[in-house]
Amino acid sequence: MVELLIVAALMMFLMAMAAPFASSIRSDIAMRKVTKHTKSEILSTLAYALSSKSFAALTQDDLTNPDLIPSHYALYFESDEDYGDQSPYRYIELRSGVADDRMQFIYDIEKEIASPAVYLKEIRIKENDGDGGATVNSAFIFFTPPFGKVSFVTGRDDIISGSLTNINTIFEESIDNKIIELDFQYKDEEQTLTTLRFGADKILNVL
Repeated sequence: MVELLIVAALMMFLMAMAAPFASSIRSDIAMRKVTKHTKSEILSTLAYALSSKSFAALTQDDLTNPDLIPSHYALYFESDEDYGDQSPYRYIELRSGVADDRMQFIYDIEKEIASPAVYLKEIRIKENDGDGGATVNSAFIFFTPPFGKVSFVTGRDDIISGSLTNINTIFEESIDNKIIELDFQYKDEEQTLTTLRFGADKILNVL
């Protein structure tokens, strides 16, 4: 009985010692999963803009319909500092109409972050690496065919609500030649934070 108690005590001690390492491994795996998935989403959207691929046309099984070929593609990110219930990002395909360049949503889908243990804590727009950047609550990354030009648009949630009708007005306040940084936070560890950086030069990296 004494030997069993000693073995049990040793096992409990080893488990207590290993717990922080196990937690760190879980957070690292979750972060890698989220950053890999988000990178894939950004690069895929850029590829769609370069190739004029349309999920709207695929969904409606109407690949030859010119009205379903997007004039702009976008990813919409919204920060969630308090780890709420909101969906952090959306994939959108827009088309500008013939009359008055009016905006039409032809595809819009909400996306979930790849791990429920990670949330998008902060969004920053920066001039360069030495700049601290301006924090924003939400931002669009727009990709414009045929060359996949990257534009960042902030403070225009009226795009999502559909109250904005002219697509040209979206880009009157667009931010070109800058950098967007997305801070992903592991919800159980304040120290575990990973930044995904994407620039108008189409360079994407993880900090």
